[in-house]
Amino acid sequence: FPVTIEVRVAQELERRKILFFPLPLAVRAETGKNFQDHREPDFLICHEGVWGILEVAFHQGRYEQDKQKDEWFKRSGILCVEHYTAEECYNKTTSVIDRFLSILAQHKK
Repeated sequence: FPVTIEVRVAQELERRKILFFPLPLAVRAETGKNFQDHREPDFLICHEGVWGILEVAFHQGRYEQDKQKDEWFKRSGILCVEHYTAEECYNKTTSVIDRFLSILAQHKK
């Protein structure tokens, strides 16, 4: 079986012994509307006490939806939300994780 993009990212995080949650369900019951109160990021990652979200972008032209999702997480205190193309995540996994961790480290207090 071919290895999926998400599996490649997960394997790289495992190799580095970084805590991560693939496709976790995030719930913040603000509106009472299921589709507005739930989000599912691709990866929730904790590294050196700092939390961030890594998103794998499969679809072009989803800027508005992605921006809305990012803002939802940022209002909850997860300030590092980064998007990488599916192609990057598959072909340059190590580089993607390096870049993500570098950005995440800037959020450390």
